[in-house]
Amino acid sequence: MRRIGTRGASIPAFTLRSAARSAVSGARHVSGGASHLGRDAVVGAVQAIEEIGGEAGSMVRDTMIGVIEGANQVVAITAPAISDMVAGAIHSSTSGISDTAEVGREAIEGAIVGAVAVGMESHCAAASAVSGAVEAMTEAGTETADAVRATLSGVVSGVAATDGAVSAAAEAATYAMIAHGADEGTDPEDIASKAEHAVDAALAEVAENPAVDMELVAATATGAVAAAYELGQSHGDHVRRSVLLRLSASAGHAVPELAHQTAHLGERLAQELPRGRAAWRGRAVYRAARVLVHDGGIDMAASLAYFTVMSFFPMMALVAMAVAFFADPEVVGAGFSALIVQYFPASADLLREAIQRLFQGTLAMGLVALAATLIGANGLFVAVDRAVNRLFGVEHKGFLSTTLSEAAIATSVIILFTLSMMITALFQVGLGFQPELTERLGPAAAYLLWPMGVISALIPAVITGLLFTAVYHYVPSVPVHWRDASYGGLVAMTLFEIGKHLFFWLSTIATQRSVIYGPVAAFVVLLMWCFLAGLIFLYGAALTRAAGELRPDRQLSA
Repeated sequence: MRRIGTRGASIPAFTLRSAARSAVSGARHVSGGASHLGRDAVVGAVQAIEEIGGEAGSMVRDTMIGVIEGANQVVAITAPAISDMVAGAIHSSTSGISDTAEVGREAIEGAIVGAVAVGMESHCAAASAVSGAVEAMTEAGTETADAVRATLSGVVSGVAATDGAVSAAAEAATYAMIAHGADEGTDPEDIASKAEHAVDAALAEVAENPAVDMELVAATATGAVAAAYELGQSHGDHVRRSVLLRLSASAGHAVPELAHQTAHLGERLAQELPRGRAAWRGRAVYRAARVLVHDGGIDMAASLAYFTVMSFFPMMALVAMAVAFFADPEVVGAGFSALIVQYFPASADLLREAIQRLFQGTLAMGLVALAATLIGANGLFVAVDRAVNRLFGVEHKGFLSTTLSEAAIATSVIILFTLSMMITALFQVGLGFQPELTERLGPAAAYLLWPMGVISALIPAVITGLLFTAVYHYVPSVPVHWRDASYGGLVAMTLFEIGKHLFFWLSTIATQRSVIYGPVAAFVVLLMWCFLAGLIFLYGAALTRAAGELRPDRQLSA
């Protein structure tokens, strides 16, 4: 149990938190909203701590958490409220009894933990807390180096305590720290100095904290440079040069292991750091590819391919039997075969034969297919959940801890995919009656068949994009903005469609000339396509993460 010492007393941390929560939640008449309520509560708590002889720096963290949790029961907590609470805690500790920088660090950590507990995203909470801390510590006359170090340390410890993405939060926090109070007229040297202090603080954190690595430094540098470019091209260029020079100088006097890592990071950032305001999407594309390779994307794509093949044929059996219930099995089977080739090119012969057999299935086969689908789909979902969370830098929660909402999402995805295939299959059946329609309707048939053909071609692509977007938004164990998930889903869908047609052409040549795999060449080609599709899907997940980390206005989104 964490205990906080005072003069002649020892107060458990949970007691401070509970007392603060109860005191604030007891308020029923609130004027001024969450900002006034939370700030007044924090100010009163810090002043009371110092009056009884306690060190506010060691107690404000838990007080801050309790105040936020209590205030949230009365009024919704907003980003400005978090900023005001942190500023209030620091302003209240300027009597000289407590170290202002230490109070700032603890206030930021507590603000992040409390804000995440009431539903705010960690990077948004970090940016908001930093804005309040920078303003308050500047007014208190805290040295810039001390203020920056305390700020970054509070962000790292606070986000780590919530199992959030530390690098993303550090980047958002640094962006807020550089941008706060600055404009086009601000001296570039002042901004560069603050950015250099931020890089130094990140390097010191890496040297002292084994839980973080050089990605923290990269994120800090990226946030500083991106914020500088928002002020102007000349500001950004100046800060970019200063950050790279700082990394080069730091590599020269660091311990051997860190020196090598710092030098390597400097070379990498020379290519990755922003060069202007509009460069973040291009950097996201590059960063996503690097994350995919670094985090084992190839191995994870192979795992997805295995479970996809395992669950594919049983699921097709269920879909086939459901569609055949409403139409002639032979006609539906032909249309269904044409549809499947849209998703799995170059395995047409293998799939057509299998599908024709499925349409001749019995009830017993349907029950077996249902059981096999559930087993395969469960394995596929667990593999997807593990892979996506790994790419987002968070741990997979495991099957037993998977929430009911996630299970519902997985089921909805499967149902949506199945329904999309059924709808497209029905359009394909309609196109199968083209000769009869042409004979009966004459030239007017073209006005009916052309839209049906376009819709039949577009539905697979649209459904693929929607499924990718839904998975990127809901599956990660960290909050993901819809705009980032949509960006990743759109790019992944585009790559999927391009890859599908390119792979169709290449694999057709390969299967015609295969002398290695012989009669199983079609199945091998199917497995290869599933692997490529899995790789594209995982790249979209990595791109979603990169977009969330690099999007310039990310810290303003709640």
